[in-house]
Amino acid sequence: MGGTRTPDPTPAPTGDSKPTCPSHVTVTFPNPGGISKGEKLAMLLDGVDQPALFLMAATGIRLGPVAGVPALSQLIQCLKDQVPYEAHIDFVHPASLTCLIIRQLE
Repeated sequence: MGGTRTPDPTPAPTGDSKPTCPSHVTVTFPNPGGISKGEKLAMLLDGVDQPALFLMAATGIRLGPVAGVPALSQLIQCLKDQVPYEAHIDFVHPASLTCLIIRQLE
């Protein structure tokens, strides 16, 4: 399980004390089946001290933890700071899924 790239980190729109929040993150997971392109995913932080990020489909299929993403710690901090993000399935291959996590404008 892992990630691929995190291009174009830009400052968080909520102030100088916030971390640099990535504009988007692309993550690839093994394909568990039952998930379609365009499907929206919920983002779940599991844990307190060092939370792990999971993505969950409406069907209850849980993907993750997200790993191997260069800006993962910044993304998790931004989610904890309630910077708005949405996640969806961008590409479905028989063996893998590509998920896109995109920062939303406030």
